[in-house]
Amino acid sequence: MNMDTFIVSMIGGVNAGKSFITNKILKREHDLSITGQDFGNILYKINEKTLKLQIWDQKWYHFSSESMINRIKCIYYRSHVMIMIFDVNNLESFNVCKTLVNETILKQPVSRIINNTVFLIGNKVSSNRVVSVDEATQFSYLFNIMYTEIDYQPGKQLQSYIDDLLLKIATSITNKNM
Repeated sequence: MNMDTFIVSMIGGVNAGKSFITNKILKREHDLSITGQDFGNILYKINEKTLKLQIWDQKWYHFSSESMINRIKCIYYRSHVMIMIFDVNNLESFNVCKTLVNETILKQPVSRIINNTVFLIGNKVSSNRVVSVDEATQFSYLFNIMYTEIDYQPGKQLQSYIDDLLLKIATSITNKNM
C-alpha cells in the first residue's frame, strides 16, 4: 500500500476548540480531561493515494514566554500542515493566531514557508462574534493562509465542515508533494 505520513498540528488559544475539532476529525468522543499533547491518526484517500494524517492537538496556556515561542517554532518545523484555531467571539484568541504567524511564518526562510500549509479556522461562528469574517479573511489573505469557519455548537452539522477541511488538507499535501 502506497502511504505517506503527514503531521498536522492543531494550535491556538485556550478554549478555541482545538480538542473538539481534533476529536471530530479522529471520530472520537470529546474528552475534556486531556492535558499536554494528544494525537491520533486518520487515513484519508485522495486520487488513488492513501495519506496517513497524524493529527497533533497542542495544549498550552500561556503564549508570552520565550520557551513557548520556541515550542511553537518547533511545531511549525515538524508539521506538514499547521492549523491555527481561534474563537470568533474572543479577540484575544484571534490575537494569539496573529502572534503565531509573527513567530513562525514571518521569521522563516521563504523555502520553509513554501513547504508548509497553514490553515486558519474561525470557530464558534453562531455566537456573538467579535472578529468579523472580513477581518479574518484579510489577515489570512495577507499571509497566504487558507481560511475557513466552523461552528461546533451542539446540533450543528459539523461533519460537512470536517470533510471539507480534510479534503483541503489532503489536496494541499498532494499538490506540494507531486
